[in-house]
Amino acid sequence: MGYMKFDTKCDIYIGKGVGAQLTRDIDNAKRSIKIISPYTSESTLNKLLELHKKGIDVKLITTPKEGDSKFHFARLINQTQIKNTEEIKKIRRLRKIGYATFIASALIILAPFLIMYYTESVNVFENFKPYRSLYFLLLIVCILTTLRMRKLVKIIRIYNYTYKCIFPFKIIKQDNFIHSKIFVIDDEIAYLGSFNYTVSGMTKNYETRVRFTDKKAIDGISMEFDRLFESENKINLSINELGPDLFYEPINESESTSPFIPTLKSRHSSYLSNYSRKYCNLQS
Repeated sequence: MGYMKFDTKCDIYIGKGVGAQLTRDIDNAKRSIKIISPYTSESTLNKLLELHKKGIDVKLITTPKEGDSKFHFARLINQTQIKNTEEIKKIRRLRKIGYATFIASALIILAPFLIMYYTESVNVFENFKPYRSLYFLLLIVCILTTLRMRKLVKIIRIYNYTYKCIFPFKIIKQDNFIHSKIFVIDDEIAYLGSFNYTVSGMTKNYETRVRFTDKKAIDGISMEFDRLFESENKINLSINELGPDLFYEPINESESTSPFIPTLKSRHSSYLSNYSRKYCNLQS
């Protein structure tokens, strides 16, 4: 499916700086912005976040990124940590068992010396010889149980995670690559062209753009955008696929911070630092 319209009046610009007028129109948006752009940049996504915060209805269709570029999407996502109370109770029980066996181990080790001290007997070790096998067996069992409880506590998952878009966006998988660049502002102004919604595409590259205000043409483009955006099929990369690929998911307190702070899997964790507190509703 697609959309076709003839005899539409438009403004054409070819050269560098094709995004100058578009930037002004986006800044002056009153109600809505719809964008299809295979590539985006950190600053342009920040601009969309600011507009969303002002109450503008923002929607974005883009494509997956590779390497560190994909972490730009992290600023568009809320990660929420949810505690499993039943598993927390299980961990507490295991810790109690671990503490008990640790204390038992210590008492077993100290037992001969305590008996020697309180009975003033110097032959206590001689008297223990018939029970030496039992003594070491109890000691080994207690030590192994303590270590086992500590290991179990570390591998039990008590945290689950949910993800939510800060504003609606769709990622179309690479095997169905979206190459169009479309911008619709307030359903009154539309742009088509060769440029991506990136700093380079908008300001530095030699690009082409067409701007028009024909109502019928804009309605048709907007309908095609909505059709693509609302389509539910396997070509879309879901938020629940993207979230775990971007964020760490600590399974319990031994891996998590307190209070919980979303942490990216990228070494460039600063991508989120300035935005997690501004735009994310973090819960622990």
